[in-house]
Amino acid sequence: MILNQGLQQLVSDVKDDMTNGEAGTSTDLFSKNDTGVKTVVGSTDITLQDKTSSRFTINVTYLLSTSLGNGSDITEFEVNDGSIAYNRIVKPAFSKTSSDELTMLHTFDFEAV
Repeated sequence: MILNQGLQQLVSDVKDDMTNGEAGTSTDLFSKNDTGVKTVVGSTDITLQDKTSSRFTINVTYLLSTSLGNGSDITEFEVNDGSIAYNRIVKPAFSKTSSDELTMLHTFDFEAV
């Protein structure tokens, strides 16, 4: 059994480990065997804009600025620790131009079962 205090510490530790996000262009659906973004858009593995936590939830914000990812149809995204991915999501394509800033928000909810 995980006690609330232990779960809160786990959330805090994971939050501390999450440092970066990365964008890509693969349209392959995600699976539990994914190891991160499949088709990386160069120079998009950057520091997260923001990360907050409350009790058993972590919220992260990844900001792809006007100078990154231009000319790409962004379809996938991950949160990582600089090398190991915590997740991979696939979404409809967003045609990124230098006029766009793309913000991706992700929420991680923890629960003891």
